[in-house]
Amino acid sequence: GEVKLDGDRGAGTFSAGVRYTRDVAVVERNRDNEAQGKADIAVSTRKVEQAMKALDEGRADQAAAELKEAKSRLAASPAAAEGGASADAVKAQVRQLEAYEKTVADSKDDSRRAKKAIQESNINTQKGK
Repeated sequence: GEVKLDGDRGAGTFSAGVRYTRDVAVVERNRDNEAQGKADIAVSTRKVEQAMKALDEGRADQAAAELKEAKSRLAASPAAAEGGASADAVKAQVRQLEAYEKTVADSKDDSRRAKKAIQESNINTQKGK
């Protein structure tokens, strides 16, 4: 495909190609770990939203399970194994998910408090702050 930019921001052309392969070595060699890390973090924030919904419904155990799953999947991200900013961001999100798990565990009697603390942080993560 081709995308052309024209207007106040200048002019330019961007081309992208897509190839499909079953060869795992080719996939790994061409993986964009920065994009992979961002995508995996975004998926983890959606799992946090599901955990917040479970808290709303009084299902703290389900919320804890959602957070645990998000943490496990993120820790297994190919981007986490690589060095650089992407790996640092993924590892920081894993630590944040661990903190969320602790908040839920410590707030079994008051899920509203846990939800408020987690929601604000999760929103900031989604916005990239």
